[in-house]
Amino acid sequence: MNRLKQTAVALSIVAVSGIWGVANQASPTHAQTVQSAPILIAATPVTYMTVIDRDHVVVQISEGEFLFHGWLERTSGSMFVGEDGQVRVMYDMDTKQMVVINVRTGDEFYNYTFSNVDEGSL
Repeated sequence: MNRLKQTAVALSIVAVSGIWGVANQASPTHAQTVQSAPILIAATPVTYMTVIDRDHVVVQISEGEFLFHGWLERTSGSMFVGEDGQVRVMYDMDTKQMVVINVRTGDEFYNYTFSNVDEGSL
């Protein structure tokens, strides 16, 4: 093979390798997926609670566009749980801890202390 043909073949190989390298970097097998961060709501929502009986309470939680209104039932001990298909609300009457999570993803929206004691009457 003469020198001109050797140079042309070498340049072709380099060009194909360069194109393959760029294509290989952009291929879906090397693509990185980006996961969205969970939505964290920082403010403490306005919360109302009405005790129906020793095993049931009604809770309304609102903050901005978020609204939950529903029944919580005693599951065990001092723990009450309820959900509306989108969020699950859990309240521990002993620790006064209210937790609201997304039912599908498990992301925590709220986690705060809530006391249903009327402190104005103390």
